[in-house]
Amino acid sequence: MDFIYSPENLMLIAVVLLSGIMLAWPAIARSRLGTSLVPAAAVQYINHKNALVIDVRTSEAFQKGHIAQARHIAASDIEQKADALPKNRPLLVVSETGRDTSRIITALKAKGHTEVANLDGGLRAWSQANMPLSSGKR
Repeated sequence: MDFIYSPENLMLIAVVLLSGIMLAWPAIARSRLGTSLVPAAAVQYINHKNALVIDVRTSEAFQKGHIAQARHIAASDIEQKADALPKNRPLLVVSETGRDTSRIITALKAKGHTEVANLDGGLRAWSQANMPLSSGKR
């Protein structure tokens, strides 16, 4: 049976290819940016791997509540301060929602931090999971 190069067949092929790319895109993006951890997995990451928590929210949000022992570095300052972070410890990046950290993770990896994870859902997910918060400056 010969394949007929009709507009309908070519359109079908285009739709199939585009659908496949769209289905694969989240996995491609995740692999490029690194690991995304739900709050319970983040606790294990912090406790068992001695991960340093980097909170990139505003100073005001950080002071209202943050993960214990988290270090506050504003998102706008991450590239300037990344060299001061230990390269021999994993990092857990925390934002408000967990969806706005791709640039920060990319910058940290460019500065030589090889093990960087994102808190999936950010501090909102952490709070919704009834995980403890500290307040004040750090």
